[in-house]
Amino acid sequence: MTDAIPIRNLYYMLAYAYRCLDQRDFSGLEAEPFENACDLFATILARGLSGQIRRGLERSYVPRRETLSAPRGRIDVSASIKEQSLARLRLPCRYDEYSEDIPANQVMKLTARYLCRSGQVSQSRRDALKRLLPFLSGVSDLSPGSVRWDQVKCRPDNRPCRSLIGICRLVMEHLLFANPDGSREIRGYMDGQPMHLLYEKFILEYYRRHFPGLSPNPELIRWNVTGGQALHLPLMRTDLVLRGAGKTLIIDAKYYSHSMQSYRDPDSPTIRSGNLYQIYAYAKNLDRDRTGSVAGLLLYARTKEPVVPDDSCEIDGPLIAAKTLDLSLPFPEIAGQLDRIAQPLLDKPAHPWNTAI
Repeated sequence: MTDAIPIRNLYYMLAYAYRCLDQRDFSGLEAEPFENACDLFATILARGLSGQIRRGLERSYVPRRETLSAPRGRIDVSASIKEQSLARLRLPCRYDEYSEDIPANQVMKLTARYLCRSGQVSQSRRDALKRLLPFLSGVSDLSPGSVRWDQVKCRPDNRPCRSLIGICRLVMEHLLFANPDGSREIRGYMDGQPMHLLYEKFILEYYRRHFPGLSPNPELIRWNVTGGQALHLPLMRTDLVLRGAGKTLIIDAKYYSHSMQSYRDPDSPTIRSGNLYQIYAYAKNLDRDRTGSVAGLLLYARTKEPVVPDDSCEIDGPLIAAKTLDLSLPFPEIAGQLDRIAQPLLDKPAHPWNTAI
C-alpha cells in the first residue's frame, strides 16, 4: 500500500509526526528525489546527525568503574578488599563522566551503520552517512538486539535529537529484518503496523500544529456504567479528540491494505464491523447527557479498492462517519481535507452536529 504514497508525502507525514518540519537541518528536503522510504530515512538521518555534530553531540553523565592509581569519585571499598588492589597501589573507583557515549548517540550510530551499507540507499547518501561515522568514534557500537529504547533519551529542549531518535526507532524496529543466515538487512519499504502508527501520529500532530485551539489529544473514555460493578471492562483509548464550538469530534485513524469487508457478497462491501462498533462505543459513552454534541469519525487511508468508506449518519443519537484520506494526492489537498474535518468545530454559535462531516 505504501507504494501508492509518494515519497514526498511520506516526508511530510514524518515531518509532522516527529515535529521536524521547522528545523533548519531539514530545509528543502521535500524537493529532493528519493527512490524509496529507506533512501528518505538515510537523508533525514544524515542531515540531522550532521546538525547534531555541528552543534555538539548530546552528552550526559555516564557511570564508570575503573581501577586507578589515583582516587577519583567514590572508592569501592568492598571491591578493593575482594580484589586486593590496594597491595598493587591501585583503587577501584566509581565516578560519573560527562560523555557523548550515551544511548541516544549509540542508537544514531547503529542506524547510520546499517543504512550506509544498505543497497536500498543510493550511493551518494550512503557516502554522506559514512563521512559522519568518524565523528562518532567516541560512541560505543551497539547490536540491534541490545537496544533498550526506554533508556534512549535526549534533553527535553533538544527537539532535533528527539526527532532523530523517532526515525531511528522506526528504521530499527520496522525496516530491519533477519536473514536465514543470521545477518540483518534493511528493506526499502514500510507497510502494515509501522505505517499505521505513522499515519495515526501524523494526523494527531497535524491537528496539534494547525488547530491547537481545539485541544487535539488522545483521551481515555470512561464507560457510562449505570449499575453494577465494572471490574473488567476494557479501556477505551481514542487516537484523537477535537473540542470546539460546544462540540466534540472523536477521530480514529485506520490504515489497512483493505479498508472494507466483504463476507457473503463481494459486490456489496461494508465498513469493518469492529471499527464501527468501536467508534460508536466511543461516541455513545462520551455523550453521557445525550446532547448530540459528540460525533465519531473513522478516518481511513485510501486503498486501491473501487469502493472506499464515505458514509455519515446518526445512529441512535451520535453522528457516526467513515471517510477516506487519499495519501496519493498533492499534500496541500490532503491538508485541505483535514482542515475541512475540523471546520464544524470552529463554527459559531455552538449547536449539536446537524450536518455530515
